[in-house]
Amino acid sequence: MHDETNDQENKPEYSQPKFVRPDLNTPPVDSTPVRSWDRPTLNLRKVTDVVDKIKAEVSKVIIGQTEMVDLLMAAMFTGGHVLVEGVPGIAKTLTSKLMAQAFHVDYSRIQFTPDLMPTDVVGTTMYNLKTSEFTFNKGPIFSNIVLIDEINRAPAKT
Repeated sequence: MHDETNDQENKPEYSQPKFVRPDLNTPPVDSTPVRSWDRPTLNLRKVTDVVDKIKAEVSKVIIGQTEMVDLLMAAMFTGGHVLVEGVPGIAKTLTSKLMAQAFHVDYSRIQFTPDLMPTDVVGTTMYNLKTSEFTFNKGPIFSNIVLIDEINRAPAKT
C-alpha cells in the first residue's frame, strides 16, 4: 500500500525568495539588515543635476516658458516628439535651438513650403562621376532635434 503522507514528508522543502517591494520612503520596520537585492536603488542625482543645469541655461534666454521647457525636457528623456503650437513671437524656434545647444546635439530646421519634396526632408542618393560610386547625402531629418516650421503648408506627398 502506498502512503501519501510519507511522500510529502520525504520531499525537501525549498524556500522561495520573498520579492516584496517596500515603500521606498519609509525605513524598514524590523531590525534585520536589508540586503541589496531586496530593495531597488537608483541614484538619480547625476540626472537631476544635468536637468537643473540645462533648465538654468535655457532660462537665461527664455523667460516665462518654464512649463514648455519642462515638457521639452520630459520629451527628450522619453524619446518622444513634441508639437509646440503658439502665436508668433513666443520663442518656439529659439527654444529648440537652445535645447540642442544645451544637450550638445545636432539641430536642423525644415521650412515646409508647398513645393517641398520628400527628398528635401530625407535626403538624396547622388552618383559621383569621379569615384563611380553612389553617396547618400543625408537630409535634415537625420538630426537629433528637428524643427519643422509651418507644417500646415506641407503637401500630402511629403
